[in-house]
Amino acid sequence: TRLYRQLGVPREALNVTAATKSLLAGGPLTCWMADGGRLEINGAQKQLVPHSFLIRAIESQADFCLLVEKEAVFSMIVSRYEDIRAAIGGRSFLVVTAKGYPDRATHLFLGMLRQQQPVLRFLALVDWDPFGMDIAWQYHRGLGETFSETGLPGLE
Repeated sequence: TRLYRQLGVPREALNVTAATKSLLAGGPLTCWMADGGRLEINGAQKQLVPHSFLIRAIESQADFCLLVEKEAVFSMIVSRYEDIRAAIGGRSFLVVTAKGYPDRATHLFLGMLRQQQPVLRFLALVDWDPFGMDIAWQYHRGLGETFSETGLPGLE
């Protein structure tokens, strides 16, 4: 079942991808897509996290990226995005939720974001229980096969 490993190519090269479940909001963030288009995210506009193999480059003016465990908390933060921004001195930020444990698409997107925006800080907002701590750890360590590319070692 690991044909992509035997062939030495990423699974995306074989068009074997799961649908992404994660949501992204905040910004501003621009994803320059491989097909020449662009995806722009700003403010309370929710968007599915795009697959990284469809992205050529990412630009963001955000000061930090908040990784949120719960979708309900994500929705509350997004609905009050401008109020929260004003409360923290006008700083802009990204908000991402994987609705629990992060999926492959989220790991790869965040890894690409970290590589292309190296000064961006990553913060985790998770439950203070074993599951929340494990979710934060999953973001921190990244995917097993590509730790260095998908992990967020500076996660706070």
